[in-house]
Amino acid sequence: MTSQGVRTAVRATVATALLDPAHRELERRGEKIASRASESGLALLARYGFALRSFSDLNQRIPHELALELLDNAIRVTRDATFPLSAGANAQRGDFGAVDYAALSAPTLRDSIAPLRATSLSCMTAP
Repeated sequence: MTSQGVRTAVRATVATALLDPAHRELERRGEKIASRASESGLALLARYGFALRSFSDLNQRIPHELALELLDNAIRVTRDATFPLSAGANAQRGDFGAVDYAALSAPTLRDSIAPLRATSLSCMTAP
């Protein structure tokens, strides 16, 4: 809400660092696939007003819908509907920052899930 009581839209965003597992998976699948994904990904970034260099900034946040479009792009380029599962399965410790630490530090499996749930809510940030 603004000071005049008018609602403002809250826009979901995600850190570009959360796409690191997808980037590594594209590279693992070969230069040709990674190149095609990069080329079409650049067009998506441009459409949203982002330069490629934004992905080198691990603190950069992008609209959630752009992150999903980039993953959809990877699925199209690889012709593999299970691409996100492969990328996630090969995620490395630290890919998800503090969430990794919180989940890995939890005394029980149940406790380790709480930070993951909180993260899904924390992607909701004001633009």
